[in-house]
Amino acid sequence: MKTFDTTGKAFLPVALFIAIFMIGTEHSARSQDKVYTIADIGQHIDRAGVSEEILRNVEEIFFLDKDSRGKINDEANQLLLSQRDAWMEEHWNEYIEKLSFHPQFLADAEAPLDVLVQEFSNNTVRVSIVFSLGHSRWHQYSILLKDYSISRNETVDRIFRLKHLEEVYTATYKDIGNGSSFTDVLRTLGINYVEYAGQTPQYRNLFFPDHNLEVVLQDNQVKFIQQGRPAWADQLQPSGAATGEEEENLVGTFPYDHFDVSYIPELGFVAVDKKGNFLFEVLPYDNGPDYPSEGLIRIRENGKIGFADMEGNIRIPPAFTCADPFRDGVALICTDGVLTEEGEYSEWKEARWGAIDKEGNVIVEPFDGGLFTRDILELKLDLYRHFGGSVEVRIRPVKLDEIDIFLHGEGEGLFVDMRTYATGKQLLTYIFLPWQDLAFRSRPDPDAPIPTEQLVTVTPKLIVYLVDMAPMLSEGEMDTIADLAERMNQWLQIDACQQRISGEDGVSSPTGLRIISLTEYPYYLEVSVATPGSGLLLVDSVRMEFPGKMILLHQVPDMGPIHSIWIKPDLSLADRVSNPSHESQTFVTPTSAEDIFPDYEPKRTPDTMLDYMPSLLADLTMIPDASLDNLSDLINLFDTYNGKAEQHPGMWVDGNLILGAREKEYRPSPEELMLMEIGERIGTVISETDPEELKPVMKKLDRHQGKIEFKRFFFIHYDVMGSGRFFYIDGIEDVSFTL
Repeated sequence: MKTFDTTGKAFLPVALFIAIFMIGTEHSARSQDKVYTIADIGQHIDRAGVSEEILRNVEEIFFLDKDSRGKINDEANQLLLSQRDAWMEEHWNEYIEKLSFHPQFLADAEAPLDVLVQEFSNNTVRVSIVFSLGHSRWHQYSILLKDYSISRNETVDRIFRLKHLEEVYTATYKDIGNGSSFTDVLRTLGINYVEYAGQTPQYRNLFFPDHNLEVVLQDNQVKFIQQGRPAWADQLQPSGAATGEEEENLVGTFPYDHFDVSYIPELGFVAVDKKGNFLFEVLPYDNGPDYPSEGLIRIRENGKIGFADMEGNIRIPPAFTCADPFRDGVALICTDGVLTEEGEYSEWKEARWGAIDKEGNVIVEPFDGGLFTRDILELKLDLYRHFGGSVEVRIRPVKLDEIDIFLHGEGEGLFVDMRTYATGKQLLTYIFLPWQDLAFRSRPDPDAPIPTEQLVTVTPKLIVYLVDMAPMLSEGEMDTIADLAERMNQWLQIDACQQRISGEDGVSSPTGLRIISLTEYPYYLEVSVATPGSGLLLVDSVRMEFPGKMILLHQVPDMGPIHSIWIKPDLSLADRVSNPSHESQTFVTPTSAEDIFPDYEPKRTPDTMLDYMPSLLADLTMIPDASLDNLSDLINLFDTYNGKAEQHPGMWVDGNLILGAREKEYRPSPEELMLMEIGERIGTVISETDPEELKPVMKKLDRHQGKIEFKRFFFIHYDVMGSGRFFYIDGIEDVSFTL
């Protein structure tokens, strides 16, 4: 490894700089063999499906000419040119058309071959052979022909000039070298530097005149360093925030007691001590550097956030994707996540949020609670402060159809378990649900009380249920639960959320809803509505009737089970809720059922297969009657449809609860229904005919033995006011008898 002193000089040869200019990213070592990756700046290589292969004899492809330059030998060159020509004949026009949209793109019709060193280590080197399609400004577009992994030896090193690459890439200066961060560079070399103009944020050339050192970076990591002043530096002014005429490059300086925070256009906000030494990069906030909060400011390094005090000391090293300022001795932090921007606002998505104290100790482990992450984090902090860490909160996602009281909803909820920290014993369990359309399981008893005893409250964001309390608790644990429940009530602001605003019984609305009872709370309405027959109301009609709040709707039919659902409001109509005249416009004096549904005619005949599937009428007329004379034809027809039913079975689907279906609805195929009808007629003949009369008929049949097996379906209907009458499978019975 070469180490520069303050007087030594080393330069990258011009030929190598042009041919295989190295901008690389340090990869993890293979064993302990450090790998240096090299790629031309602006080089765009389409691999074209080419895989890396091992080249055991380098001289099969490459050789050294009389000037000690590495080249491709003639035989290999011809094969590569043939491969290039074949590719160009098939793909050239397609690629050139794509690339022509780039500004100032110039195609290279000759498509010359290039050899690029991609990466090297102590033991191997990876070399690519490409051909050029053209360039646009400093971007070069190429197609990969060969990708070789070659073991290093003296010949290989000479052909690809690897010893020189090692000198360049392994050089260090004051512990700055390949892999050092940009922040490490500024902390060691200071902020007095000039930067080559017109470069991308990913690739930068910096010259530090105080150290006579050029630093090449990619993605804010050092790739290599070179001692000496580059020619381009003579035409530029220092970018760093020093003194004198350099001050004009600063947008502003923000003084603190023990250090200054300055803005450098190419970098951002940096803190320097009174001697001008770089301390750290300050997180930008609200068009300036971060505001101090409780004696700490947020700092940034390599995209991570940490904290420093007002004396310029780093108190909490940068390690977080995002961090809020300290409040009451606690800072909210997040790991992972993706920052999304919408207009002037930005938000972290899929982030894991937690909390730390001023010593950097994690008091809430980062977690991802989806929509409820920040709510659960606030809850964890509240309980941490109140119980001193003796009670912990654990969350787990849950599908709504896994909860006994619910049937289905629009999205998932969260189980929020309260447990003792010492033993992990469960104390209380809540369910947090986002506002959504949500159905309860039906209850067959129309006189059963409405199941709201587990509902805790509705907040501006959540529907909260208490679903479990631990059994067999000690007296001390019961005291903890009482304290915990009271704390939860305070955190959820139960007194405010459950404050009863109004209540009415036996009213109806102008749109015809026959309301048994209605109670209004700040964020939801609980409404019981009478529905004639076994029908259900249309959700959208109820949503329009009571806009702006969640609606807990209980539909009480004249016959059949009570259906309870949550209905999410149409927030575009929320202003109607806040309108004082809304109530007086909505609720009027009671009216009779006849006035509400004057055209309703209940169905008084049994529900049949033709009610369920009227399209089978023509097929049913072709089935022979149930008589002994037709038994042979019925059995043969049964065998035919049995085969068809096996090929075309019915299926279970999610039922439309709003239209009266069950959670899971079976939809038989036409073949299954026909098989049932034929089987029923065969059963009728068998049961109503004397066995002695059956014997001669059965002897004539090819089928002397066997069973008749089919599914018997039972049908039911639901009348949905405003929508129609809907028929469903109410039950299934397996039927089997011996011929």
